[in-house]
Amino acid sequence: MSHPNFILDKRVVARNIAKGILTQDDLDQSIANLKDVADNAMASRADQPEPEVDEATADEASADEAEVATAESTDAPVE
Repeated sequence: MSHPNFILDKRVVARNIAKGILTQDDLDQSIANLKDVADNAMASRADQPEPEVDEATADEASADEAEVATAESTDAPVE
């Protein structure tokens, strides 16, 4: 059975099966009939921008890290 693509959309396929719009056999058959297009794939890379760092926050984080490192080395409780 041929179905429009929106009925086979993975976001709604479970609902369509539950409503009887689509059967599991129809879904399995549609998946089995898909062509293997792996050879058409292209590798891509998305460069991510560096996060902006607030200097005041960065200074506080550095002070917190130094305090934890000192406490760990002396086994003193951290407040």
